[in-house]
Amino acid sequence: MVEVDLATGLVIIEGIVITIANGLLLLTILSKSSLRTRKEMLIIAGLAGADFFYGLSSFLVSTYRLIITALNLQNEPLTAWDCLFFPPNFLLYLTSVMISVMNLLVSIDRYLAVVRPMEYCLLDVRYAYRMLGGAAIFALLSFVFLLSSNYFGLEQVYNFNRLCYVPVPFPRFYLVYQFSLVALLGCVSVVIYIGVFFAYRANVKKTHVQQTTAGASKSTTSQTDAQNRLTTTLGIITFFTTFLFIIPNTWLAISFAMNVSFPSWVAMVIRSHSVATIAVYVFRQKEIRTGMWHLLTCRKICRVT
Repeated sequence: MVEVDLATGLVIIEGIVITIANGLLLLTILSKSSLRTRKEMLIIAGLAGADFFYGLSSFLVSTYRLIITALNLQNEPLTAWDCLFFPPNFLLYLTSVMISVMNLLVSIDRYLAVVRPMEYCLLDVRYAYRMLGGAAIFALLSFVFLLSSNYFGLEQVYNFNRLCYVPVPFPRFYLVYQFSLVALLGCVSVVIYIGVFFAYRANVKKTHVQQTTAGASKSTTSQTDAQNRLTTTLGIITFFTTFLFIIPNTWLAISFAMNVSFPSWVAMVIRSHSVATIAVYVFRQKEIRTGMWHLLTCRKICRVT
């Protein structure tokens, strides 16, 4: 019993950290005009939003199970449909997919910025809104499929307890689809970013030669440096994503496909990806780090008062 409570407590702490950190990143981008007017930052804000709800759902699910266990109500019967909402399992599974979708959009955005820099400069924030709108439509369709798989794929009888943990309130075909899709989208985003890496190296050499021979304005150089730094930052994040998100989700997909068990720490590794992402942003991006600090210290409010 102590071991279960300890594991649940660690998940709650992890959920709180993910929620606060990504919420802070999201607020920083939306509140700082120099960030929210940049199309690439709006897409990153979408990724932060997906991570925020992922952390929130993880916190809510784990807190619910801890309370139910403490009140000794875990043996009360529920249907599969009940387990979809109490705890909010639907949000946990949906946001996991959307994190992978947003990682793919981030990679596509960087590919366009590096491989097609002239065309990319002509794009405005409406380009980001279109990408986020497409992600929202995908989230809606995924939500409908998630609900349908639970309602029609499982017999709606009282064969679940209130913890809604074992068995999982989804048919096996949906779980295979869910984790396979997450792994597939993650692999595609990594492959795209490998292309970004090689194109970025070639562009850095070319830009350096042009600036040395012909000279460049300070604003142009500053914009180029900002884009290069962001590309490097997202490359580091892609590295962490591969080992902390894609590979574990691939493990889960194979486990559910073969109907075999997997260690509980795999899910904890997946959640740690959202924490590592924020750490890289804060360490690498000075403007984000400064904006977060201003929010935490209420700098703008103090300045007004």
